[in-house]
Amino acid sequence: MEFSQEQFSIYKALLTATKILAQGNTPDGVLRAACDALVASSERICLAWMYLGNPGSEPIRPSYSAGRASEYTRDLVLDLSPGAMKGPGRRSLAENEPVLVKVHSDSSFAIWRESAVRYGLQEGLTLPIGDPDHPFRGLIVIFVDTRDYFEQIGVEPFIAFAQLATVALDQARLKVSLEVMASIDPLTNLLNRRAMQEIINRGYAYAKRSAKPFSIILFDLDRFKMLNDNYGHNIGDRILLGISEVAKQTLRTSDWLCRWGGEEFLAILPDTDENGALKIAERLRML
Repeated sequence: MEFSQEQFSIYKALLTATKILAQGNTPDGVLRAACDALVASSERICLAWMYLGNPGSEPIRPSYSAGRASEYTRDLVLDLSPGAMKGPGRRSLAENEPVLVKVHSDSSFAIWRESAVRYGLQEGLTLPIGDPDHPFRGLIVIFVDTRDYFEQIGVEPFIAFAQLATVALDQARLKVSLEVMASIDPLTNLLNRRAMQEIINRGYAYAKRSAKPFSIILFDLDRFKMLNDNYGHNIGDRILLGISEVAKQTLRTSDWLCRWGGEEFLAILPDTDENGALKIAERLRML
């Protein structure tokens, strides 16, 4: 292998792949794009797999893999046993550092060696993704079919790529958080009017396709302004919170509830005709 040419190809491919990372809409999508880009960057990279979750409280299982050796990850588990905790994946997350492993000789890889050799894996590079102070983290693991590959190529381009993936992951996580915040009423934690309007549109479209009924109930609190004026907004907020909690308990798990505005609440009842909606409305009236 001409390592200088290989190194150039790696840098070029990973540089191009950074554009794909920036387009990731979700954290999971970012790491999937990273795995695809890594495998596409070189024929020597036969596997790239990812994990995203809370490694401190759960076994690590690949949630996505790419490359011709993907079958290796089918039964792969990095559990919380002493042996697995010493392995490269867990060690990489604990130390927040890349870990290079030699499949044939690294004692910390003994648990997984037999299966790895069967799939032609020679070396692995484990890259932690995400803020080490955040419990929700990612992991990307790269395997190659050539010995001394990372020594010849260098790990720098992969580390740089992992750092870019971390930035893209944080941006995707922030985007998801902002989208959730934009859909939630800050007082009651119910859906807000904007989010509910989208659900109404989808429910109406589904009802037309399936010829199944769906119902909408709009209800509010009588004399709520008087309560606010006489007892203050803090008491008014506590009343709204109480109503929202009791309403959630009254409705079915398949129903949707939102704060439509002020003291108004709106419920969507899928697969519910007029008679069924009237019964639920009566239960809400008796709150």
